[in-house]
Amino acid sequence: MGKRGKLPTDVKALARVHTETALRVLAGVMTNSEAPHAARVAAATAVLNRGWGAPSQAVELSGEVKQTYVARMPQKQTSLEQWQNNYTPMTPETRQ
Repeated sequence: MGKRGKLPTDVKALARVHTETALRVLAGVMTNSEAPHAARVAAATAVLNRGWGAPSQAVELSGEVKQTYVARMPQKQTSLEQWQNNYTPMTPETRQ
């Protein structure tokens, strides 16, 4: 993009065209004994994450837990039969 503007709508598809080249570059850095260790580790991590997915991470949350409750008022029922039809738990016998 010469001028600043909108990115194409399907950037993922455009980037995927270069997947093979990108993996070859990463593998080249990873296996280059002359490359800095940090670059080799970063390349190896990128290759593994592409092939196997990033490892799962544990998340620890701290702080106060706030709970929200929602109370729903039942609709007005005109008869006991209507109430039973709406609020009696379903069992195999009542489903028939």
